[in-house]
Amino acid sequence: TRPALVSIDKARLEDVTVTVQQADRRIAGRISGMLNRIGPGQSGNVTLATRFLIEGNGIPELLGTFDLDLPVDIAADGTSITWNGLSHVLLRTSAGALDPTDPEVIRVEQALVGTYQPASRSLEAASRHAISRAGTKLGTIDVTGEMDGAARPTVTDASVTCTDVR
Repeated sequence: TRPALVSIDKARLEDVTVTVQQADRRIAGRISGMLNRIGPGQSGNVTLATRFLIEGNGIPELLGTFDLDLPVDIAADGTSITWNGLSHVLLRTSAGALDPTDPEVIRVEQALVGTYQPASRSLEAASRHAISRAGTKLGTIDVTGEMDGAARPTVTDASVTCTDVR
């Protein structure tokens, strides 16, 4: 039997705050996200925006942002799901603004592409991470993966390639 096909016209998660504290360490984050037109025969989008802070003894150790914009297409019969989008990450290890031109801030631009076939549990995905600091390129990391769920046992291949690393 085939799984039931589900469609989401719009779902939102707005300004959710999460805090985890253990002894002198604290992790705080704020999350917002939206699913828009995700379902069979639709071209939709997944968006996510996060802000986070990790502190030790009240001193910032790592703060950052993660923003995702991921267009998603699902075949009318649900046999194929494809995506092609971007994410942006800003990180710094000291207090201050998360300005990408600041030499204390690391910027990671990620491109994500992939296809998933639910019936065969087959996946092909690729991700490119371009890393920079204050406009200076620090390197690129490419990650690719394939999974053939129809094979027994399931076959999974992955590769990581680093280039121009400084």
